[in-house]
Amino acid sequence: MTDPTDKGFTVEGLLSSLSGFLHQMSEISAQRQRGDAASGAKEKPVVDSRMTIRTLDGEPVEASFFGFTVKDEDGEAEESGEPAPRPADFREPPVDIMVLDASISAVVEVPGADPDSIEIALDGDMLTIKARGVRVEYHCEAMLPVEVDPHTQAMTMRNGILELSWRRPKPPSKSK
Repeated sequence: MTDPTDKGFTVEGLLSSLSGFLHQMSEISAQRQRGDAASGAKEKPVVDSRMTIRTLDGEPVEASFFGFTVKDEDGEAEESGEPAPRPADFREPPVDIMVLDASISAVVEVPGADPDSIEIALDGDMLTIKARGVRVEYHCEAMLPVEVDPHTQAMTMRNGILELSWRRPKPPSKSK
């Protein structure tokens, strides 16, 4: 049988814990104000919060909250005043293929990509695009409706929009 006063992991238990926390903070603030008024001190209160993540077996887990945990030479975690560098975001942007009368075009959004980092590969009718920017990497593939001649490729890059176009291949002539 469960204890009706045990609120456990319920919304009611969470709200009760939050209420208790806010009540304690209010008392601490009131005590600080009374102490500051009596002593005349102008020191601001400091709030420190730490969290440890453990496995179900109780072993601590290496974790970084908000990017402020780094390791020293001994492998021990210590706090840093600067966030740790973020790894690059990998994105797969959609490719819009347009078949026009005289050409085939592909349009890809790659915001923040360095125009010099763009790599375009054609393998038959398969188009592969790779690009890199600050903390972002793009990689996408699209199938073109027909094979194109890579030597007829034109490329423009404006405001993070990559536009590629190729002359449309001429249909084979019919022999009589």
